[in-house]
Amino acid sequence: MDEPTTGLDPTARIDLWNVLRQLQQDSGMTIFMTTHLLEEAERADRVAILNAGKLVALDQPDVLRQQLGGDVVSIKCADPESLSKLLAAEFNVQPRLVDGQLRLEQDADAAIAEASSNVALVQRIMEQFGDQIQTITVGRPSLEDVFISKTGHQFFQSGELVPTGE
Repeated sequence: MDEPTTGLDPTARIDLWNVLRQLQQDSGMTIFMTTHLLEEAERADRVAILNAGKLVALDQPDVLRQQLGGDVVSIKCADPESLSKLLAAEFNVQPRLVDGQLRLEQDADAAIAEASSNVALVQRIMEQFGDQIQTITVGRPSLEDVFISKTGHQFFQSGELVPTGE
């Protein structure tokens, strides 16, 4: 199915997903569908990510997120480009600008080695640059993070697919 939930309201979308899940469970059939909505892809048993027609990732959503490892620190501020340079110089990190926010990501090895480091990092960032920060959050990687990591692109900014600089 090619984007079967396009144009559906949220309730109808959930209903369709429930019907598809029940059909799959009752018959054991494989249901193959495309979507650009990553929150929908979260419901799938397996997710394939394509970039320029090539398969760049294929696995269960949880496994794909775990491959990224550690937490993602997101920072919303008025001047992300300026703060990005300051963070890079002060903390030896490479923030990414995604959807108007700075993102700091750890790879899997760093996450294992420094399980509690994000709390200390957030604390230090707030101490030094708190007056420039509107919000700062720490969370687990999402499928959007996986997509960006695997393709080097975020979905849309000003209506076009945009490279993130990798």
